[in-house]
Amino acid sequence: MNFKKPKTENLTGALVMGGSAVAGAAASNLLVATLTEKKSGDEKKDRTKRQLVKGGAFAAALVGLACVDGNDTAATAVRGALIGMAGAQGISLAREFTEAGKAGKTVQNALGLACPCQERNGLGEPEWFDYSPVYEDSYYTPYEEIVEEKQARNPLTGFTPKETYV
Repeated sequence: MNFKKPKTENLTGALVMGGSAVAGAAASNLLVATLTEKKSGDEKKDRTKRQLVKGGAFAAALVGLACVDGNDTAATAVRGALIGMAGAQGISLAREFTEAGKAGKTVQNALGLACPCQERNGLGEPEWFDYSPVYEDSYYTPYEEIVEEKQARNPLTGFTPKETYV
């Protein structure tokens, strides 16, 4: 393997391969989500169905990848889409079979299971986050109170010009 100055046809091929890999991954995720969207009510059946669909998509991508022949742009695009599909479904399937607590730290990092958001329900806010604003001025009043106070002090409230100028 040698690194050389990139040629236009090499750049075009890399863009076609990379773009179609991303598109293939997204399309396969959409396909899996569509095929597994109906819930049966049984968690175990739903999980098994999801694993089978992802495994089938992964196997179909690998078989399809072995069947593609040619060096033209269309073949490169199809190969890229199938590589993206196999990568996305392979990683997703590995996540299905790996429990976050039992996998090693390296495996958790590789599969995206070591995220702090996995430990709580949703991302949440950091522990130091506070919803109430803190101001150094002790004479601060919220905006709503100021608006109500100004309306109460307004002598023209209820003013109608017809009554005044007649």
